Amino acid sequence: MKKWFLVSLFILSNLFAETVDVSTSVPAQATLLGVAEMSVFVRNVSDDVATSTVTWGSVPSTTTYKEANQYIEVNYNDNYLSWAIRIYTNNTNWGGSTTTSRGGLIHTATNTVRLPLLWRVYDEIQAGGVQCSTTTGWAYIKDKNDPDWNDAKTSYANICYGGPDYCNLADFPTSGRTDEDNQDVYIYLGGEFKSASSGDYSGNIYFDLYHQ
Repeated sequence: MKKWFLVSLFILSNLFAETVDVSTSVPAQATLLGVAEMSVFVRNVSDDVATSTVTWGSVPSTTTYKEANQYIEVNYNDNYLSWAIRIYTNNTNWGGSTTTSRGGLIHTATNTVRLPLLWRVYDEIQAGGVQCSTTTGWAYIKDKNDPDWNDAKTSYANICYGGPDYCNLADFPTSGRTDEDNQDVYIYLGGEFKSASSGDYSGNIYFDLYHQ
């Protein structure tokens, strides 16, 4: 009985076996247009209200490090295979040494003195802000005119990087993080006042969205 059952299965399988008589194809193609969009907003840490300028206010002379009164919201949309956003200053008015970093804010009366700036990146707003009391877990803002800018502009200066459907955050304050919604990141800033001289400092902080 078992033998006849197996024979029957064999016959049925042959009866229903597929035979391709003709095979052909048609061409297919599609073009997905590239998109690269970025908008930047300065917001108060205290109430998240938009403002125009990042400030530290009047800082006591004994201050070594201090966080800014504002954070920067960066909204982005990029579907290129390999993209990144970098942060930097462009202090063309710097009058000091050209062999060291000029990143940060420049003294308004003496262009050979600067106030180094620090940054961190997060995928969400940090309630109450982020305290800055050391350089640990912070990155310095590089300047576009620094001697090592060619290396830093695609590595150390990047706040985040990704592809069409993901975004990795820089290692400050910690490594291994992503932007889950792949649409906005938040930059918190600190100032290194311990080596700065008294007076007023000013400058501009730049952001580039670029792809390779």
